[in-house]
Amino acid sequence: MFIKESDDQLFSQMLQTMQPVLDTFSEMLGVWLKFVDVSGRYIITGQNTRPCNFCQMVRAVPKGLERCHHYARQAVNQSKNKCGPFKSICHAGLITVAVPIMVEDRCFGALMAGEIVEESAEEIKRVVLKRTADLPLDPERLINCFRELPVWKPRKVEILAQTLYAISNCFIELGITSARKEKMELIKALREAELRALQAQINPHFLFNTLNTIEMLAMMEGARHTAQIVHSLAQILRHNLFSRTELTTLAGELESITHYLFIQQCRFGERLRVFQNIPPDLLETRIPALTLQPLVENAVVHGLEPLEGPGILEIIGEAVNDYITFIIRDNGVGIAEPRLNDLRSRIMELKSNTDTLGLVNVQKRCRLLYGPGYGVTITSVLGKGTEVRLRLPKTTKTGGVAVEAAYC
Repeated sequence: MFIKESDDQLFSQMLQTMQPVLDTFSEMLGVWLKFVDVSGRYIITGQNTRPCNFCQMVRAVPKGLERCHHYARQAVNQSKNKCGPFKSICHAGLITVAVPIMVEDRCFGALMAGEIVEESAEEIKRVVLKRTADLPLDPERLINCFRELPVWKPRKVEILAQTLYAISNCFIELGITSARKEKMELIKALREAELRALQAQINPHFLFNTLNTIEMLAMMEGARHTAQIVHSLAQILRHNLFSRTELTTLAGELESITHYLFIQQCRFGERLRVFQNIPPDLLETRIPALTLQPLVENAVVHGLEPLEGPGILEIIGEAVNDYITFIIRDNGVGIAEPRLNDLRSRIMELKSNTDTLGLVNVQKRCRLLYGPGYGVTITSVLGKGTEVRLRLPKTTKTGGVAVEAAYC
């Protein structure tokens, strides 16, 4: 049993966790993944994939789109009642897999994957024509779009369902954990104990069940880069969830960032270029865990992902007197002035929302650990890029903080 959280807060935490995972797995599995709420609305979809031509044609007419939402609502309710993966046939005759996102007795919606042809294409074609006969569509063009769909073996569909189920459990666990992190006050005398208590709530079974399932799918598909992606994902999870102290080495934080960027470069290819300039003598410096990684993620997701054209990410470290400055710079879409002012205000006042959660959490932890004068600052020019600076104190050889007296 977890501590009760605000439904809105927990829901927003899960949504924040879902988007990058849906993007990665949609592309990896070759299917259109989406999160559908209990009303049948598509809340999040994989940004690197899109509905097949068949579904786009059906959804292009009002009656077809209405049926899609009605079927999605039914699939969510049926998966909720089953409390696990649910395979069904959509209103147009194709197979869809749905897995509910449930916390205790509350259903937030379902992860859905499809649309899939599992049996003989000719048998399904007759069903498709019958189910879509009353829609104002060109039957010949519709069937041509149908023939573009790959035919899946039943075992592959079963593995897809198992993968979605494991991923849904990860979303629930990580969503709850993120919500709890945001609400917890880091009291100086208890901060290491609180971090251990928080991490102990995460069941690693769900996380590594996901990795095992992906490996099974990779063996079936012969996916060339999947093994490396699985390894990188495992390393990120290990760094994020199983560290036992509040401070980590800069080398450890950078290693996790390297794995994260490897996964992103598998997505973006040559569109993403990374330059890192960190003096070697800083690598053993101890910094708060999970401070640089959220800043890098923000740069990729909010700055470079919407950018049309090549993206450049720079990670720089500088030591000046008694403190260290880290610079995360991108040439992305930038931030408009009103939005930038609101963002700076939220960072200063430690008030987060879904978009600023990572930045505010980093700022909050730096302030509580080291006091005023340390944390995050941000500058940006719309259409040119964004620069985030993180200022931290130097540490002693034993890991103590040189400016600890300033905090006390």
